[in-house]
Amino acid sequence: MNKQFLLISLCLISLSLAFSIRKGEQQDKPVLPNQYRMDWDIYTLEQDAPYDPATNFYLQKGKGATYYDFATESMIEYYYDFCIPIFQNPSSYHQFPCRFLNTKRTAYLLIDKPMLTRPPCCIFATEFHPAHPNFIVEHNLQLKGTYQQNGEEVDYYWLDIPPPGPFYYGFHKYTTPTGHRVPAGFAFPTEAPENFTQQVFYNFQEGPFDMSVFDIPDSCINATECVVFNDEEESKANSNSSKKPAHHGHGH
Repeated sequence: MNKQFLLISLCLISLSLAFSIRKGEQQDKPVLPNQYRMDWDIYTLEQDAPYDPATNFYLQKGKGATYYDFATESMIEYYYDFCIPIFQNPSSYHQFPCRFLNTKRTAYLLIDKPMLTRPPCCIFATEFHPAHPNFIVEHNLQLKGTYQQNGEEVDYYWLDIPPPGPFYYGFHKYTTPTGHRVPAGFAFPTEAPENFTQQVFYNFQEGPFDMSVFDIPDSCINATECVVFNDEEESKANSNSSKKPAHHGHGH
């Protein structure tokens, strides 16, 4: 996976979390408020998305949370159990908790647990910010269909593009008190054997919240560009046949 793939993936993940209403725009499509937070379960899958957690078949399951504020062009995603499966470095793959912080036009990858192969902070992209709030309207995403998610019918829209796409955006049929459709999930392609990854959202809350979540930690003061692929380690790992095998497994 090259750096362009990673940047596009990160960009589209942020796009999925940044919808809002502007006066005069189409208001029949799902929208989100300008400030919100939510929790989510994350599933890595061998099968295509969208995925119904009630089937209880996945490779890995973890938890996370997202905070978004359009006014400051800031967003942070907390991956409590493992990071996004977009890393090929065989010394760790994505098996570490992480945070993606996007603020002040810079995207950071933050790792709180000490690692020999990764710094606590690195720069994923510069001159980069969460998407403008009218993404789903501006790009005229169409309703693809519905799917079942934990016993509820969810509408999903998709962005049908070549790799790193396609991307799926799910919304519940009900709304918040302010009239915003409640997001249900987001799915995107990732590294094999985790061919797709899906976030299943819950505890969606409109702002305000503690804005200190967007504070840049001291570990980022002298941060350098992220290294997401190490050819020397990859070669060594392949020679030792240590690359993680694909596997099937039921959820726990």
